[in-house]
Amino acid sequence: MIRRQRTVWREWCARPQTTDQEFLRGCGLPGEDPLSRKLALATRYALAEASGVPPGTVKADDPFRHEIWDSLDWLDVIFRIEKAVAVKIPGGGAREVLYRRRDEGRGTVVADFVRAVLVSARTDTPRARRVTSPL
Repeated sequence: MIRRQRTVWREWCARPQTTDQEFLRGCGLPGEDPLSRKLALATRYALAEASGVPPGTVKADDPFRHEIWDSLDWLDVIFRIEKAVAVKIPGGGAREVLYRRRDEGRGTVVADFVRAVLVSARTDTPRARRVTSPL
C-alpha cells in the first residue's frame, strides 16, 4: 500500500506543471475580481500543500477520483484556504459539492471544488463573514 502511494506521488510530481494563469483559465476565472482569483489560487496551493505535491501540478481539470486525493483531510484544506485569504469558509458547503457530484455519478474536478469554495466564501451568513487579519 505504501509503495503504491509513493509511486502515485512520484508520478504526480513528475507531471508537467501549469502556471497560475492557466489554472485560473481552467477554472473559468481569468478576468474575475481579485478576491476570486486569490481564493482560487489559495485553494490550489492548499490542495498541493495538503497532498505534498508541487502547486503547479494541481490542474483545474484534475479529477478527485485520483489516488493522490485519497487521504486528504478536507477540513485541513479549508483551514489552509481561510488562513491564506483571511476569509471564513463554511467547510460543509465546499465539501458538499464533492459528495453531491459523486452521488450524481459525475466526477468532481478541482475546478468544481474551487467554485464551491468561492460560493461558500461569498455566502452572506454569519458563518461566512469575512474576517479581518490582525496584521
